[in-house]
Amino acid sequence: IQTGRPNDNFEFCAVTALRSQFTDYAVTGRKTLLPDNITVDGMTAINVQPIQNAVMCGIKLPADLYQNTVGSRNKKGSDGTNARITLRNLHSVINNPSIELAAAQTVDIPGDAANWTADYLNSDYSWIPRITLDNCIPAIIHTPGAKAVVDIHGGKLARVYTNGNGNRCRVTGADIELIPDASGVVYFAADKTLVTGCSWLNPTNGATYTGTLRGSGNEMIGDSAKAPNLPANAFI
Repeated sequence: IQTGRPNDNFEFCAVTALRSQFTDYAVTGRKTLLPDNITVDGMTAINVQPIQNAVMCGIKLPADLYQNTVGSRNKKGSDGTNARITLRNLHSVINNPSIELAAAQTVDIPGDAANWTADYLNSDYSWIPRITLDNCIPAIIHTPGAKAVVDIHGGKLARVYTNGNGNRCRVTGADIELIPDASGVVYFAADKTLVTGCSWLNPTNGATYTGTLRGSGNEMIGDSAKAPNLPANAFI
């Protein structure tokens, strides 16, 4: 059920934290244990209307995840994470070349870092996942609501949105084809995203990316006028 979501961007979700979303926290407190290891392999859609999108979402979490400071059974490691999520071969159907922010995504962790507490950030048992995406087309990353580390291997990257919360993302061997919203805005957290061995394509729907890029060994196969500020040293 997608309350308030645009009908032309359907998000089909494999894993969601239902108990966490529907627990009466006023009675029980926010102490739902979440899985330490989640794997989703193989999702797609058929018979999608020719002007609509069907986005395969591997994991969807509640916007108040920060309030659960004991969500993991394991202490955070040196990378700051204590859970593993692996998403493989999630192939969405994109017929409409624009998608509104937060309308549909492959990794869906909504919320606002302004609400994070010291308890959430400092607890060894806050649930902080390392999320690995293999051959996901496209990968639409939406993680403004909780701490996470994202690794993307192969496939196609369309969006990395963190709302400036400092979440790290590493991308290797993927095509990068950013998908804008209807007004032409693209979302790519360049300050915390490291890109290596990737191919840069033009953003869809005629959009222009005005940001920068961190990384090396990439190839430009799009039009440089559609990404005028990409540094030459990021490309071969």
